[in-house]
Amino acid sequence: MAESSLEETFKLFDMEGVNKIKKSDVGNVMRCMKLRPDEGQLADLMAEFTSGNEVTLDEMRQIVDKYPSIATHELDPEAIKQALYIFDKKGTREIPRAEFLSVMSSTAFGHPFSNAEIQNLLNLLGIDDDADVPIDAMVDKFAEDL
Repeated sequence: MAESSLEETFKLFDMEGVNKIKKSDVGNVMRCMKLRPDEGQLADLMAEFTSGNEVTLDEMRQIVDKYPSIATHELDPEAIKQALYIFDKKGTREIPRAEFLSVMSSTAFGHPFSNAEIQNLLNLLGIDDDADVPIDAMVDKFAEDL
């Protein structure tokens, strides 16, 4: 495990700066580190190393150290694009902004993203406040990190 990568990623989810994240963010932290735990693995790891609804950086270190890095599948950016094209009703290869905001703030990804998290994502992609979300550019940007 790259310690600096874990610390940097952990800090992104430590919104209050108290060296703790929500237990529900553990999987997201791991996925940001290119680890792909399934829900069963997450449950087992959290049961072993955590208690309560928050996870400290030290607990997160133990979880990441214990997780077997056995990603057996590659995410295919083209398949992801094809899945997202369902939102492209106009054939522009874009997700209408309102629909993107609605999906991201719903529980479609396991938990709703906050307005701040969604805005950070849009800023990272360089998307203006009133623009639709370009599917290809979004997937290509994140595929660099897969």
